[in-house]
Amino acid sequence: MQPGLVPAVISLERQCGLSSRNEESYQGLLQNPDSVLLVALDECKQVVAVFSGWLVAGELEIDNIAVLPTFRHRGIASTLLAKALESAREKGAHRATLEVRLNNRTACVLYEKFGFTVVGRRKNYYHNPSDDALIMALEFQPKISFGTEKLS
Repeated sequence: MQPGLVPAVISLERQCGLSSRNEESYQGLLQNPDSVLLVALDECKQVVAVFSGWLVAGELEIDNIAVLPTFRHRGIASTLLAKALESAREKGAHRATLEVRLNNRTACVLYEKFGFTVVGRRKNYYHNPSDDALIMALEFQPKISFGTEKLS
């Protein structure tokens, strides 16, 4: 994500029904080396998907993954999540966590595909519409080194 894309990111999040932070907040996150902020662009260089998260004490806290409705079911969310997890791991993360709406089956299936498991539940966490949040986590597998070659 680049500073000039922040207004488009905020617009995308709103179109997807997510609570977005303001432009100043995103600009601050862009300055934070522990942030993981990614976008997917279409062939016209328009933002069609976004990932936001940050590292806290060795843990990637996933905030949002959003894809415009007309670009869904193309593997964009999977690609963003894979790149975000790789980036977090390179920054020293050993775990990733997130909250997801209980009734967002598409997102739950995506996270499960990556190995996330349910570790808790927050009753009535979401509003408009009201919904519980599932807390999901993924423990990163340690890297194994043999000589100069690293295996994951």
